[in-house]
Amino acid sequence: MKKSVLSLIVGAAITIAPMTASALSPMSTDSLKDATGQAGVSIALDNIVLYQSVGATTYTDTDGYYDMDAASGKGGVAEGAGASVVIGNKEKMTTIYAILDNTDRGGKLARSYGSASTLANGDAIGDIGIDQGDIRPLNIDVASRTQVLSAGMMFNASGVAVAGQDAAVTASRTEIDAAFLNAFNNDSSKPAGQTLPEWSAIEANQATAMAAVTNTAAVAYDATQVAGVVIGLPTVEICTTADSYDVGIAASGAHNDGAKFIHISKGQSVMAILGGTVEIAAH
Repeated sequence: MKKSVLSLIVGAAITIAPMTASALSPMSTDSLKDATGQAGVSIALDNIVLYQSVGATTYTDTDGYYDMDAASGKGGVAEGAGASVVIGNKEKMTTIYAILDNTDRGGKLARSYGSASTLANGDAIGDIGIDQGDIRPLNIDVASRTQVLSAGMMFNASGVAVAGQDAAVTASRTEIDAAFLNAFNNDSSKPAGQTLPEWSAIEANQATAMAAVTNTAAVAYDATQVAGVVIGLPTVEICTTADSYDVGIAASGAHNDGAKFIHISKGQSVMAILGGTVEIAAH
């Protein structure tokens, strides 16, 4: 069920993404005058009822029962006709509720959402809990730099661990700025009155300055911009309120062919999405 819900969310995002991307296309000056801004799309998911009916699953013993007495000449039936165990009439009812606060919306996991709360086994739920400020709808945005995809590509390019990338980039930019200033001040051949930005715009001067740089994390950062659609998952609980099926026999010619000998019904089950993101980018 978790895969089905995530597939539903991602599918909706892919459908909406072209419209979102279109809204971020370059506009003329006249169009910009009328623009009021664009910050993506927010979608609230609540009380979504999913019904599932699954066809019969059949397990067949093709050669039937093998009688050891018959095999040893003591009578009996050496081989009977094949028969099957059939699992059928499987039905499932699932409802997706928005987590809006810590109130009980139907006997679900409300008491387990807060980070100060505990699970049924007594374990603290810790930082994954839902507190004030954590409630989120489904958010879909187009980003010029996706966090996860870009960070992974930067590690591949530079070897800087994801956890240290921000600090490495900040230090790298400081070192690069200092290298450019130092090279600019030491360039006795530069024209009189030339400014640092003008000097830095010349490729040969860039190469001179960068030759003194040892921390190139900022260069790797700028070269690993992965743009794409960022989907912020909503805080929802997925409640299965009905899940049952029958188990029976299928044996052609038998007096109980098609008879059901057990009905299995599962109790209510709940899972929750408490946060996370999905990033989608072309490659």
